[in-house]
Amino acid sequence: MTWRETLVDEVLTLLAPMKPTATVARMPDKPNKKNFRHPKCAVWVGYHSSRAKEPEVTAGNVQDSAVRFDVSVLTRSLHGAKGSLNYIDVVEELLVGKRISQGGALYWVSDSYVAHDNGVWRYDIVVGMKLVRVPASPNIASDPTTGPALKYALLENEQSGDTSVGTNPDE
Repeated sequence: MTWRETLVDEVLTLLAPMKPTATVARMPDKPNKKNFRHPKCAVWVGYHSSRAKEPEVTAGNVQDSAVRFDVSVLTRSLHGAKGSLNYIDVVEELLVGKRISQGGALYWVSDSYVAHDNGVWRYDIVVGMKLVRVPASPNIASDPTTGPALKYALLENEQSGDTSVGTNPDE
């Protein structure tokens, strides 16, 4: 399983309290052709994108990146307790401010109307998180001047107190 799939699964775990009033699952391979069968709501989670900054070279490479996830909400109603607008609020409550894996807290990026097709409303929500990546250096064995690869990085933002963690040394 890739690190991206692992993070998607962790977002799914945070959304688990929506069950049984909603189906919570990974984004299907062909979402436009997938039939919506749940009587109230389906929530699909998928990897959206990541954008990395230029690596900082210390004893190893450290690279800040912003990772984003798509959360699709599908309902048969727009308003009320069974409506898309309510479920968008539920997703926000369950995700925003929560931490997953080795990254910062999840934050709200956007939500938008996608379609109303065959009686099903679809909204897409984008949530993001900051993640510090510590890529392995391929030259360590052959070039002693590069030093050992950085295995763990804990960086703290003095203003917000947020921390970001690199590759866990215990893995």
